[in-house]
Amino acid sequence: LSPVCLGSLRRAAMALPPDLKPPLGVEGNKLFVGSLPKENYTSENLKEYFGQWGTITDSFVSEGRGFGFVTYENQNGAYKALIHGMNEGHSVREGMQLRSR
Repeated sequence: LSPVCLGSLRRAAMALPPDLKPPLGVEGNKLFVGSLPKENYTSENLKEYFGQWGTITDSFVSEGRGFGFVTYENQNGAYKALIHGMNEGHSVREGMQLRSR
């Protein structure tokens, strides 16, 4: 059976585990990414990798320090990336697992 809409508006919301919900006052579309390669890895590389889960509006890599941030256009992209990381992990180079939160 398919749902029938009788002219009333429906609102869908994503149910998330408490670990994935951002704190109050935080938009939830920006992710911290740790364990990045410390050499030859740029903001563009980070944007390209994490862009597969949504539109990236900003990316930053602290070169030589192994961390960065990605900001998605909306929370959905960030949630998709987090869920992918929890289920399959993130790896930008063979044998190197990233941490995202």
